[in-house]
Amino acid sequence: YLGDVGYGQSSIAVIDTCTFNTSNNLYGADMIDVNDFDHFLIHDNTISSADFAGIGLYDCGHGTLGNKNVFNNTITNCNTGINIYFSNGIVQNNYISNNGIGARFINRSNTELIGNPNAGDSSETQRIYDNVRFGVNAEDQSLPYYFHYNFIVDQGNGGNQNDDTLLYNDNSYLPPYYKIDIEDNCWGHSFNPSYDLHTNYGILRFQNIWCPGYKDQPIPGPDEITFNTADSLFSTGNYTSAKVRFESLIEQYSSSEFAEAAMKNLFSLEKFAGNDYAGLKQYYLTTDSIIADTNLEKLGEFLANRCDVQMQNWPQAINWYENRILNPPSEADSICAIIDLEDIYLLMENGGEKSTYTGKLPQYKPTSVNRFRMYRDSLISLLPFNHTKKTLVEPAAKLKPNKLLQNNPNPFSTTSDIWYKLAPNCTRVTINITDYLGRIWNKIDSPDISEGIHKITVDASGLTSGVYQYSLVVNGQLKDTKQMVVIR
Repeated sequence: YLGDVGYGQSSIAVIDTCTFNTSNNLYGADMIDVNDFDHFLIHDNTISSADFAGIGLYDCGHGTLGNKNVFNNTITNCNTGINIYFSNGIVQNNYISNNGIGARFINRSNTELIGNPNAGDSSETQRIYDNVRFGVNAEDQSLPYYFHYNFIVDQGNGGNQNDDTLLYNDNSYLPPYYKIDIEDNCWGHSFNPSYDLHTNYGILRFQNIWCPGYKDQPIPGPDEITFNTADSLFSTGNYTSAKVRFESLIEQYSSSEFAEAAMKNLFSLEKFAGNDYAGLKQYYLTTDSIIADTNLEKLGEFLANRCDVQMQNWPQAINWYENRILNPPSEADSICAIIDLEDIYLLMENGGEKSTYTGKLPQYKPTSVNRFRMYRDSLISLLPFNHTKKTLVEPAAKLKPNKLLQNNPNPFSTTSDIWYKLAPNCTRVTINITDYLGRIWNKIDSPDISEGIHKITVDASGLTSGVYQYSLVVNGQLKDTKQMVVIR
């Protein structure tokens, strides 16, 4: 675990040529957990069997360009290979295989997912290979803006809907006509875009298939050229000129994925181009080209609040996150708002302002950094959610006695079903619902304690928004516990 003291640091986290596995993971969390570093170099590591992520980057990469790289790592048999959370950087030429999710991008991260365009075979480029649930998962407004030359393959892929998804992009703010560029990647011989690629909004452009051995490279459009020019100015210290170019891109090419990336880069650039976060906040909230585009407008609202965090306007920032928890635009937004709210309290404590302000949801004040990390990782592991409520009798039949199934639907705003299987000779069975501090919110006595499969329905009306645990207690003994999310 590497944690800096907060934003504005010019430090760099370097982790290379190490081996990480279950035996040296003391907390059962991410193997490599990097927080609040402007720069990072994580490369040539071998990582396996993490309970959560092999590599987790959280609020990183907000410094000058350069030294924001995750490359040449081998990551296998983890819950998630790489988690990128509100971070800027480049994920390049890694081998990410046999994880639950290969690479996950969350909370308006600003990244490149890139392999080697001149690769002669798959071993010479980035391989996101044979992951169990998803090869790549991107939540609201976090799909890498440069997404090319990757070998994203499931060997068992037979081109039907029962196979694993290679890309799952969940962005509820995109208009249906928005085009998402994921061309120039290799998806394998049995690739079927109808089942292997999923986006709930927008249109995925994948028709130009690249695979190792192909040398043709796409010609960049004017939006990409403008972005690259601004990036180059940023990297050479011409901050004012870079800011002008990024703003020009946003105003001229608002429907481009590079407009999103430019808005995110403006946030990182500001501390070098004037440190005027109040002015940047107004730019995000009042610029016509941003307001006119729903996708950019929602991103602007998020980044405006990050400006309040940067200015240490704690009451405003806390209130914004609390409203997002209580009235979430999406399930992912609710999860990220809980994490960011807890992080604000840690930032306040690091700055010696522990008691200056507490919002209306004090349950989200973390008691320790380690508790925060574990809670954060467990929340992220819930993404993406399954929105389909389905009959669970058959999977419940496969349960071991005195075990729970995951509630369905999850998250939920009205009711959710909990299925469980009982062993013989039960005299009393209770489902306890507690928050993450262990406080009991509800106890539900099972009306039927006979051996076999049972179901109860949980009513959310007595619960506030947040993450809860539900536990199966049989004859006074705790038998099983799982998590559920309430969205109100």
